Amino acid sequence: MPASRRQASRKLAIAYPLSGSNLTRYNEGVCALSMDKPPSEWTEQDLLSLIQSGAEEQTDLEYKRGDALTSNVKAKNEISKDVSALANGAGGVIVYGMVEEQHTPRQLDGVDPAQVTKEWLEQVINGRVRPRLAGVYINLVALTASAPGKVAYVVSVPQAPTAHQAADKRYYKRFNFESVPMEDYEIRDIMNRMKHPLIIPSFSRRFIDRKATVCEYALNISLVNKGAVSTHDVKAVFTVPRTVSKVVKGFDKQRIIEIPSRLFGNQWFENPLTAVGRVIFPEDDWELTNGKDRDFVLIVDTSRIDMNETREPILLWKTYADDMPPQSGQVMLGEIPSVGGQ
Repeated sequence: MPASRRQASRKLAIAYPLSGSNLTRYNEGVCALSMDKPPSEWTEQDLLSLIQSGAEEQTDLEYKRGDALTSNVKAKNEISKDVSALANGAGGVIVYGMVEEQHTPRQLDGVDPAQVTKEWLEQVINGRVRPRLAGVYINLVALTASAPGKVAYVVSVPQAPTAHQAADKRYYKRFNFESVPMEDYEIRDIMNRMKHPLIIPSFSRRFIDRKATVCEYALNISLVNKGAVSTHDVKAVFTVPRTVSKVVKGFDKQRIIEIPSRLFGNQWFENPLTAVGRVIFPEDDWELTNGKDRDFVLIVDTSRIDMNETREPILLWKTYADDMPPQSGQVMLGEIPSVGGQ
């Protein structure tokens, strides 16, 4: 498998952060996380499943109509703007050839590959994003059922190690479904990515037991260092609704905080964990929950809450490490992959 595809595949196992300490939704697209394969391997059926599930756009997922890919200068500049915005954030996916309404996918209109080739799109990205962005992968998806003779281009964009500029000489980020100009401090933050650790959590859930409609799951949590520098001191905070928290063992002192939630209630448990002298090398991970010293067990009443729930987050997280800018994000229940069945 080419390196760029391996990178796209690895990305979809991790809850990537928002910039700074925002709790506006990040990571790794809801739809992307709920799929069993990375965007580099999506098929027409996978794209149709995004429509069927109503997977909304977010900070790392964007839909573009087929006519967004044209040879005029404005369209080319818009491509550079959207791609650089994802790279400046946590990375993500752009689906060209998908019609959206109110940020929800409606249908596949496709792109004529005779007029707009994969190579043309690669050239536009390589020629109009500065510095040149490595690791972009374009998956050509034939729309044999939805739009015969046409294709969709699924563009996987990695998180960049430094800030990238669009063709108009500006720096962009994704915010509220748009690519918007970045503030000076945000640009400097990104340019410092290679100078400190980048600690991001990854999550999965393991089925434990079921009583009537109530399911019990062990939440597997690891901290991954996506930066270029090793950590020495680490702190992570995981906040979950009181209504779904059953057992939290091995963390620091828990406290109750108020967070408005129509789905989960307003009382949430904040669970910090501090590790002084904990070294995590670049690309290494630290498994926090092991079922012995540390446990994080959730209960979900499936008569009230769908296991594929994506309307409200079930978990908020923050990480701190050495001189790293604080990272934070949120995770939907439907985004947490299941391991070991159920």
